Amino acid sequence: MTIKSVFVLLTSALSIIAGGPVQADAIDGTSCHKGQRVKIEGPIIITPSGKWVEGEHDRHEFSYKIPACEKYAGETVDFVVQHDTLAHKTRSCSSQFEEWEPCPAPTS
Repeated sequence: MTIKSVFVLLTSALSIIAGGPVQADAIDGTSCHKGQRVKIEGPIIITPSGKWVEGEHDRHEFSYKIPACEKYAGETVDFVVQHDTLAHKTRSCSSQFEEWEPCPAPTS
């Protein structure tokens, strides 16, 4: 084995070990929880009631204020990606979280 090969092998192994937890590519997409559905596309979320709301987002998180006329209106909701198939949803006035997963593909 050449010195270059050993260097490449060690560098690759170190990258895997030090890489940290893996997260989904992005928070965007359609997620479901106990019959509820949300869709996140960039700065917009379609809430379970069908309202379009602008929120704050980055690659792995999304937060928005619950609109008027919805349960818990005025509270802040946060979605945080845990891994490729799971996001946790929390509400500002609750210490509990919900597990949201990608919605199953529609069937005809």
